[in-house]
Amino acid sequence: MGLLGLGSVQILSAAPFRKNAGKGKGGEGVQIDLLLQARRTACVVEIKRRREIGREIEDEVARKIRFLPKRDGVSIRIALVYEGHLAPIVKADGFFDSVAPFRRLLGI
Repeated sequence: MGLLGLGSVQILSAAPFRKNAGKGKGGEGVQIDLLLQARRTACVVEIKRRREIGREIEDEVARKIRFLPKRDGVSIRIALVYEGHLAPIVKADGFFDSVAPFRRLLGI
């Protein structure tokens, strides 16, 4: 889990997270590609495959995080796994705790 910035913590759950829109909420729901949960840390992993990945990804992920249930004593980390061209500003902004090309995550 080193590429995602989690070190050697024990992962208790690794699954997508989906929250459907409630009735009367304008149809807004959310899907997090992968949510890794440890005792005191949750890692939101956004997986993108696009020709160009720009700064708009930060707003998209921030919106998704607002849907997560809040748990006392649990920190949220944010990771981006991508395939395509990543705009340099995305890394420079520091929004993501870790950024990894998909190939590197697979070790190829």
